[in-house]
Amino acid sequence: MDSSPTSTPRSALPPSPLPRARLLRETALVYGGQLVLVVALILLSAHLGWQSAVHVLVGAVFIGLPVLVLDRSDKPYLRYGLHAGRPIPGLLWAVAAAALTFTPIAAAVFAFPALWGVSPEHFRLALPPDFAVLALSHFIVVALPEEFFFRGYLLGRLDDLFPQRRRFLGIDAGPGFVLQAALFALGHFVVDFQPARLAVFFPALVFGWLRLRTGSIAPAVIYHGSANLFMVVLRTGFGLTP
Repeated sequence: MDSSPTSTPRSALPPSPLPRARLLRETALVYGGQLVLVVALILLSAHLGWQSAVHVLVGAVFIGLPVLVLDRSDKPYLRYGLHAGRPIPGLLWAVAAAALTFTPIAAAVFAFPALWGVSPEHFRLALPPDFAVLALSHFIVVALPEEFFFRGYLLGRLDDLFPQRRRFLGIDAGPGFVLQAALFALGHFVVDFQPARLAVFFPALVFGWLRLRTGSIAPAVIYHGSANLFMVVLRTGFGLTP
């Protein structure tokens, strides 16, 4: 049997040696702490004119907080998928997920344009300026830190807190699978309290599925960055962004 990390089912991996009460307290403090820090950084950057650096600062919080905590506890990086996994299978899973989700989204936009406030006849396939830099930013500055925190640290801790499992679409999913998506959506919502931001709950389920299916956050990072760029291209095509 293949002994690589990504071939080991999540339910077969050893649980955290930490007491449940400590896990619960730590997870609540880390999640709450990142909410406070992220909102503070966004407000401060707007006040000081640091908008160009805010994503880097927020990304540092998403990676730095979990590392600070995990290095001082049980160091569950392997169990939590905080590794590259197997690159080729991971890439294929991300591509498959993109094909299965991006296609119906694009079809829905063109089939029901009024719901999205767009006009199909005005669509022109085009890329925004400096697309290469933008793409790199979405993968490295946005997707990687968010996946490290939410699908790596947070989903891992939630799975340890709530170990019950049910087989779902090829993964062993527990309450943490849904909770991480809800907390991801909440984190986006508190930035400016726009209800539309809660919609990220749904892609977060795909991110979580990829992490649990492959045992690594890498496919989720690829899919996450690709999803962001897919929306950028759609918006640019409809003239909704410069």
